[in-house]
Amino acid sequence: MSARRAGQLASATAALAALAGVAVLGGCDGDADADDVVLRVVAGTADGGHEFRFDVPDEVTAGPTRIVLENAGTLEHHAQLFRLDDGADVEDLASALASGGPAAAAEVGAFVGGTGLVSPGARSRADAVVELRPGTYVLLCLVPDADGVPHLAHGMMRAFEVAPGAERAPLGPADHEVRLVDYGFELPDELDGGATLAITNASTAEVHEMVVARLGDGDTVDDVLAALHAGRPLPAEAVGGMQAIPPGATQRLQLDLEPGRYVVVCAVPAADGTPHYDHGMVEEVVVT
Repeated sequence: MSARRAGQLASATAALAALAGVAVLGGCDGDADADDVVLRVVAGTADGGHEFRFDVPDEVTAGPTRIVLENAGTLEHHAQLFRLDDGADVEDLASALASGGPAAAAEVGAFVGGTGLVSPGARSRADAVVELRPGTYVLLCLVPDADGVPHLAHGMMRAFEVAPGAERAPLGPADHEVRLVDYGFELPDELDGGATLAITNASTAEVHEMVVARLGDGDTVDDVLAALHAGRPLPAEAVGGMQAIPPGATQRLQLDLEPGRYVVVCAVPAADGTPHYDHGMVEEVVVT
């Protein structure tokens, strides 16, 4: 894990209610089973020559879609989705973000989740399953560089279309219901490594997320908090999770985790500017 891990996790999520970025490479057939439809996202390149470039097909098919993030870059990235209002375009979003940040972006559309932070050279193991509705979407990376400039300012911002397609079978029931509340996670103490979670933001006013990271041997939640506060590398490896969703929204998270101890974190800033983990939104979970 890089020496910028802690600062990037905290400031990236703070910058966009905790979100992140990506590069997309491909969609799947509209008549495939919903559980098998994958939008594969590739961030950066192995040689670092195109760290802030991402590709996305001009058009993908509507329906529940698993967002798999492959980080081929040398920096942390994550995959945040934004759906534009009818009549708005990517330039409108860029202008809103530049002038007023995430709050101003709400004037031209909505953040609709996505797959969370992934370490360089790794693939996400906790993938968001997003219900893509027809319309125009934008992939963003708001993780900051060493100077605090979000990756989208370097080019990681691109629109793509979601078109109507053949109706697909609905998703089956989730293995567990998870609630994000002000301020905490209501979830089981233990999870099966292949479980499907239905995550609901039960807040009436605040955006929440659930970043997932695997703890190092002997490390604790207190060690994670200490590292976040000190700007040190976290004693954990980011494996994805669910990007910020608005109050009342529900999104699936498909796990593919190895057994071990994990931490879940929400770093979205509260009204007083402090991240939600300082209000209690950080918790250890055992994966079996």
